[in-house]
Amino acid sequence: MASTRQYYRDCREHLVALEERGKLVRIKRAISKDTELMPLVRCQLRGLEACLRKAFIFENVVDRKGRH
Repeated sequence: MASTRQYYRDCREHLVALEERGKLVRIKRAISKDTELMPLVRCQLRGLEACLRKAFIFENVVDRKGRH
């Protein structure tokens, strides 16, 4: 049986492939790394089958004090 695994040159190429397949969720609003980011990702990892999971890219991560 031949492998169907695909390799990418870099992270950006992988992100483009995920986006083309509708598997990338971009979060543009400010999100707290301490109180929102981890629970959101954990909820998806525990609650969905692997084939239904999506990747996240957080574009505006802040800490509890609002620092970027």
